Amino acid sequence: MPTINNYDDAAALFAKARHPAKGKPLDVRHWRLFKDGDEFVVNYLNVQVCRFLPTGRLIVRGYGARNPPQGVVATVDRALPIRILRRGPAHYRVHAVTDPKSKDVFRMYGVTGWEDMLAGGVHLWHDVTFDLTSRVWLSAPEVAKTTDPVANKDWMRKSRHIRSVFAVMIRIGAVSARIDALAAAGEPWYSGVQLIKPTGTELAALVRAVDTGTVDDALLTMFAQSCRRAYSGSADTEEQLIVLSNIFKRNSLALRTALGVVTVK
Repeated sequence: MPTINNYDDAAALFAKARHPAKGKPLDVRHWRLFKDGDEFVVNYLNVQVCRFLPTGRLIVRGYGARNPPQGVVATVDRALPIRILRRGPAHYRVHAVTDPKSKDVFRMYGVTGWEDMLAGGVHLWHDVTFDLTSRVWLSAPEVAKTTDPVANKDWMRKSRHIRSVFAVMIRIGAVSARIDALAAAGEPWYSGVQLIKPTGTELAALVRAVDTGTVDDALLTMFAQSCRRAYSGSADTEEQLIVLSNIFKRNSLALRTALGVVTVK
């Protein structure tokens, strides 16, 4: 049964927080509850996953990416009244747990069979709203996207340039030197950021780099940390280039949206 099924559950749980400003840890690892005005926010590893509104609605943010961390997929139904299902590469859907007390998998997810589970739900990578009272999704199952052709040409030029800047820094050893410096300073490989799954601050740094065509010292450190996390410590030139490719491949929509190239409705 999920830790939080509705707004009242969130309010009752948050009332027990010892340090409200730091949020209330949930029983499920890495999940934490915060209050924002009269709304309650649930984060996974400091990234917002959903909001409970006093109107009885749940807004699912989808971790801000098409590829949610496996930890979110594996534990979300223990923290929230939803379930995430993977349909294919970069293709996830979010379902509602219609009867939290039921142990029957099909009744629990509001479907009659596995085929319905794969076909139903809504896209995870866009904000979607669920009415916890009527138990229905209030968002269309598909997301309408429009692309500005002029801005897209500019994006292609800028993205090629910044990737070439990163590639040069990798090949001359600047990234390896930063990785060595982090190791010498005693920073654990697992404590750094992951630009493949950036938070809002890290995504903003990537956007600035694309927009300005420069990689500043802070972003270089973030990239070195991301390489260390991707390869559990050191990462050679080829591995660093793979991380670079994955960052732009997996965050293309987020970057283009932030730069005004793509509009998601």
